[in-house]
Amino acid sequence: MRRAPSVRAVVRFPRLAHPPAQGTKRGFTSHPLTARPAVTLADLAGRPFILTTAGCRPLIMGAALTAQVRLDVAFEASGPAAILEMVAAGLGVSIVPTLGLPADLSTVVTRPLEPKMTRSLALAVPSADDCAPTARAFLDQLGAFTL
Repeated sequence: MRRAPSVRAVVRFPRLAHPPAQGTKRGFTSHPLTARPAVTLADLAGRPFILTTAGCRPLIMGAALTAQVRLDVAFEASGPAAILEMVAAGLGVSIVPTLGLPADLSTVVTRPLEPKMTRSLALAVPSADDCAPTARAFLDQLGAFTL
């Protein structure tokens, strides 16, 4: 019996999503964080925060605890699309995984989060050599994210 190779993908959290500098659905004309090249967790303190209910929640809350920053959680949502819609509507700021960002971010602005947060994801397959062609193609695509 062959052991399946471990496949790891790192999901980075280097982005802060918040209303763009040049208007959104609610007519925002500026946001103080858009002028910064990067933001910290401390920069988010005191602002309405949209917290994920998905797997990134412990990472975000743990980082805030370590940094001794209290996030003002105003809303919670499970998926990146819902979070980005809430941000675009001007309901708050959020931290979202780069891997979860859509190609078109016309309704929000992102900024790198410092320090960067990462987490490891694992994918288990019975055998990388004997899996279906679609699974093999997926594993090949993951190679771009593998450490």
